Amino acid sequence: MHSNNFRVFSVITGLSLLTTIITVPRPAAAGQYYGALAIEKKTGAYGFGVNHNTKQEAIDAASRECNSRTNGRNDCEGVWFSRHRCGAIAKNGTRAGYGLADSASSAGDTAIQQIGGGRVVATACNRQ
Repeated sequence: MHSNNFRVFSVITGLSLLTTIITVPRPAAAGQYYGALAIEKKTGAYGFGVNHNTKQEAIDAASRECNSRTNGRNDCEGVWFSRHRCGAIAKNGTRAGYGLADSASSAGDTAIQQIGGGRVVATACNRQ
């Protein structure tokens, strides 16, 4: 009887462990962090989420920050970038755009080109 109880415990423990493994988000590989930016192009509201272990954590952080600046409209659009990448937000009047690149200055240049001029208002980079 002791042997059967042990097998039942082993099966239950094994199933619990399997369920845990399946439902836990996969963390970033060593040295790899995820970043995201979110932007609401009508008003230029933005948010960043950098140095997160999963893509979803980064997107959620960026969206929360951006949506907190939109008076509850929740119109932010999320874009993610991975390790060793930077994001930038540029504004030109009421227009806003973003850029992604390997450096903050290159991301800023891309953001400015996207909207045909303006200035960079924010940048963020994942740690390397």
